[in-house]
Amino acid sequence: MSAPTLAAGISADTATVLIDGITIAVGDFGLGAGVENTGAVKDTTLVVPIGGGLKIGRLNIESVTDSAGVRLRDLAGHVGLKRFHGSKRLPLISAGLDIGRMAAGTLDTRFMLSGAHLDVSMYRRPSVVKAYTEIKHISDSISRRHPELSPDSVLRLAIAKRRHVPGTPRKRRVHSRLNDEDYEVLEWDVSKGLRKFMFNWQVEGTLTTNHARLFTPLFPLRNMVSRLDLAFSSDSIELRRVKYRAGRSDLALSGLVSNIRRVLTSTSGNNTLKINLAITSDTIDVNQLSAATFAGAAYARRVSLGEERAIDLNAASDDALDNQLDALVSQDADSVGPLLIPTNIDGRVNVNGKNVIYSDLMLHDLEGQLLVFGGGVNLHDLSAKSDAGDVSMSALYSAPKAEDMKFGFGLQLKEFKIERFLKLVPAVDSIMPLMRDFSGIINAELAATVDIDSTMNMVLPTLDAAIKLSGDSLAFINPETYKTLGKWLRFRDRADNTIKHASVEFLVRDNMMETFPFTFDIDRYRLGVVGSNDLALNFNYHISVLKSPLPFKFGINIKGNPDDFKVRFGGAKFKEGMAVESVNIVDTARVNLVKQIESVFRRGVRNSRFARLDVKAPVRMGDLEGPDPGLSHADSLLLKREGLIPANLPVLPDEKTGTENENTKDNTKIIKGDGKKD
Repeated sequence: MSAPTLAAGISADTATVLIDGITIAVGDFGLGAGVENTGAVKDTTLVVPIGGGLKIGRLNIESVTDSAGVRLRDLAGHVGLKRFHGSKRLPLISAGLDIGRMAAGTLDTRFMLSGAHLDVSMYRRPSVVKAYTEIKHISDSISRRHPELSPDSVLRLAIAKRRHVPGTPRKRRVHSRLNDEDYEVLEWDVSKGLRKFMFNWQVEGTLTTNHARLFTPLFPLRNMVSRLDLAFSSDSIELRRVKYRAGRSDLALSGLVSNIRRVLTSTSGNNTLKINLAITSDTIDVNQLSAATFAGAAYARRVSLGEERAIDLNAASDDALDNQLDALVSQDADSVGPLLIPTNIDGRVNVNGKNVIYSDLMLHDLEGQLLVFGGGVNLHDLSAKSDAGDVSMSALYSAPKAEDMKFGFGLQLKEFKIERFLKLVPAVDSIMPLMRDFSGIINAELAATVDIDSTMNMVLPTLDAAIKLSGDSLAFINPETYKTLGKWLRFRDRADNTIKHASVEFLVRDNMMETFPFTFDIDRYRLGVVGSNDLALNFNYHISVLKSPLPFKFGINIKGNPDDFKVRFGGAKFKEGMAVESVNIVDTARVNLVKQIESVFRRGVRNSRFARLDVKAPVRMGDLEGPDPGLSHADSLLLKREGLIPANLPVLPDEKTGTENENTKDNTKIIKGDGKKD
């Protein structure tokens, strides 16, 4: 025969409780509970199992010292109290609740959901109970021996004695504290009461819903969770195929966020939040996501400098919140703050995107990893296909503080359209504007490192880059340019504006772009090119005509800038053996840089730096300086007859005559540029 059951009910319109700096306010409260009547229990410390139904119209839980809190509406379900793992004095509190609506967060960040179901259990951590028991026994012993001591003094002595057992070496705790003024860290601002609760209690459960939203000025983009399935504890959150939409991007997230208790209860600030996620997506709009991210960074910068007060999202409706955040993106469209990477995050995110929008490119089948550690983000082995060509890249963005932001990457492009390449890597367009005059399909390899300023622009004087471009059937986009060139060089077919094949390598360093020697064929000519220009486009190039209808070789020296340049004819300085098409200079630099990225990332960007690209050009422009071989009298006459130099330019006599032409200082012919672009 079972024991009789005792039942009771309680209801209240309102009730407020203050526990450890946390205020709990309840409205429209109703509880019906039952317990087995096993007779009188003399030991009041024993846990008596109890269960019942719970209904709450309103429940607000808020921290007294800050704005963090949770607000719940229309809770209904069951609650229970039983013994944890059979322990007579350790309670396990459990509940299964349907939640009509919930809002949680701080003053400027809100997470909201509706129509959710929560299963949760909570118990006091056994290790904490054991520690308190041991401290109580030690305190009682000290009090008996030293009754003159105050309770506070007794407690301090008991805690110190428990931490150090006689006969064992004392373990010193060493913290490399983070300086908030130097390095970016996630600041949780956890109240003392919440920190104490998380340290003492273990909470476990699951949460499911089909409707949730996040509002934060740090990522001001309209977003929606259409499927939320979490398994959580005091130390971790497991995401189980969570469906999240942010703007035009849709993401399915699975994985684990861990080490939460240490992060939230630590007072040193140097415990690391660990993130391990897998993201799959049909569409990722990088342009929109990055615009929202930069707007959030600009907002955070203004708030940190005291230029703007933090946005208050507490009292606004959903529509008002959306409009408020939309306005923030519009306001910060041209205002960019430094995008800093917290040093107390250790993350690994596997990404698989079916369609990815970047610039004006539509990438397909994107795969790779996004790794976060010590103030750096490593884009590891990213690869994708597109209608413009195939892309693969590894990169490191290092930004632990605003005064120390760097970017390095190794990039490979296969069968890529030139015009799309310039939009993918705009820095190349800045230092090689001549690329705009070509169209066609190229293969490209790049390795580069550069500093980033506080407005997220590249500091070009710090750019180190090695670039290799090769392609077949490259064409001049501007037919007039080709027509002018063809008229000057007497092309046989002035309509065929293609270069059958070209492969060229560049090195950018110390504000200079050095072009390694290379050759290419166009019409009846084979040309060898070598030279350099600075980033202000002051250039100095030598072109050797190695093969032409003429029976001799000659050189063309071009020096100046696009608005004021001189073309000087002379002897050919270029030799066929100088070409480095078979030497994988850039490929070696790219591979070495990718290895360096991995090494720097593993050591932590605060503890290591990029080394300069180790690239040595076989021949540089400086190696070709010196006396010009010059042109003979007969060669000059032939160039004039062919129309390659102006007819009114004085022609040097043959050296055998011993007569010097006063109009020139050496055996070269000079043509001044008028700055016009044909």
